[in-house]
Amino acid sequence: MILDKRKTNNERNVICFYPGTIGGGGIARVFFNLMQTMLDDGIEVHLFLNNSSGNLYSQIPEGTKVFFGNGSVKNSFLAVFRYLRQNKPQALITAHAHVNIASIIITKLAFVPTKLIATIHTATSRDDKSGKPIIKRLNTISSRLIYPLADEIIAVSDAVADDLAKYLKMKRDRIKTIYNPVVTQKMLRLSQEKAEHPFFEQDKPVIISVGRLSEQKDFANLINAFAILKKEIDAKLIILGEGEDREDLEKQVKELGLENDIDLAGFVDNPYAFMAASELFVSSSGWEGLPTVLIEAMACGSNVVATDCPGGTVEILNSGKYGELVAVADSEALAKAIVKTLKNPSPKEKLVQRAKEFSDRAATDKYLELVKENLLVRA
Repeated sequence: MILDKRKTNNERNVICFYPGTIGGGGIARVFFNLMQTMLDDGIEVHLFLNNSSGNLYSQIPEGTKVFFGNGSVKNSFLAVFRYLRQNKPQALITAHAHVNIASIIITKLAFVPTKLIATIHTATSRDDKSGKPIIKRLNTISSRLIYPLADEIIAVSDAVADDLAKYLKMKRDRIKTIYNPVVTQKMLRLSQEKAEHPFFEQDKPVIISVGRLSEQKDFANLINAFAILKKEIDAKLIILGEGEDREDLEKQVKELGLENDIDLAGFVDNPYAFMAASELFVSSSGWEGLPTVLIEAMACGSNVVATDCPGGTVEILNSGKYGELVAVADSEALAKAIVKTLKNPSPKEKLVQRAKEFSDRAATDKYLELVKENLLVRA
């Protein structure tokens, strides 16, 4: 799609992204990839944040206009309303359930021509199970009432779309699937940098995983699996990410006597270098949407093993064609799959080729197609 870059006060191509916050999660990186491609297309890109905190703040694409709320979704309600009334972007692309729901309401109240595109990045039914019963019930009711008012509902995988349709009791064709814009030239360049970690200097296979230290990612399962595979292969494990489960995971590592073999290395600016330098990437999640890090690891040439959890993992790996799939929370099976893959890895070229199907250009074009009637387009 070729866009007219000439702008007047009343004629601009403006698209705003509203993820709430930009911590170390995959949603921020997904939005950044979309934003960068749109900026390259000549679109004026805005980013609305509830606050200025977040590990990825320094990685916001250059040229993005950033707007701030008042700390939380609830407190930013009026700020978003004012932003929409003043700027009238062609589209507001949102993420996270509470942000989606609030934004749908605000957009309707603002009476602006902005198209509200709510994106769903994980299995909604599973996400709600992690809250208190009364909160879960309120989330369910509000979601079923408000989501249908969105102009577009986008799921990042067919599995997430199926789950959402069932959860919302909505017709499946009301929800579109657009795979995340994962593979970019910038990401591939970063993967060529050197990964600075002592484990890579010990001539032993290094296993890596990346994600929030939380119930969803189930790193306790991965650590248990690593303890099992250590009996057969002298390997090392690096887990990148931060989260509420850090203390419990550190205790688990200590109890297993694996302090010298497992490093909960926290947040790093360039996880792609770690992926490229590792022999294997493991996703041990209990549920997912479209696990961006799995695609990134494949694009970096890393072999992968993953749990066959609710979400898009099985779609990425094409039912096991591109990596071993094992049952959720089965440490024995996970350990066996890791050992098998370390001993018989797939060709890197095969994995890289598959990852290319999740490119930034392909995803961006699909989002622009949703708002093409609002954009200035030249032949």
